[in-house]
Amino acid sequence: MSKIDTVKIQSNKTWVMLGSKNIQELTIVNRSTVATTIDFAIGPASLRNNTTDDGCVYFLKDLKIPLGASLVLDQQWFFKTFSAGMTIFTNSVSNGILTQTEMAIPQFLIRTGDADAAEAVDLIILRK
Repeated sequence: MSKIDTVKIQSNKTWVMLGSKNIQELTIVNRSTVATTIDFAIGPASLRNNTTDDGCVYFLKDLKIPLGASLVLDQQWFFKTFSAGMTIFTNSVSNGILTQTEMAIPQFLIRTGDADAAEAVDLIILRK
């Protein structure tokens, strides 16, 4: 049986955690009076309610959703991009040395990409 979650995000440029399990489809609806920019990433739960992007990996960055438009990330997109049980590493290079850090319990994260108070989106999340 499928489950549907709805989330409203008003712009404040902080990450909202969507969890990590069973997302089949994500619909992002621009409900503001202006074009809205979103960021969609996977990262540690510590980024929740935070503006930093330390340790996250962007899937979509600074993506503009026009006024009155929606973006649908369907089941096929999620299966090709992320699957449960996948190990994710963040990599950094300093002084020519590559450092890999395993991301513990990666979470899907979303935020509006601008501090414009008029930006707002509704999310419809279809879960297994």
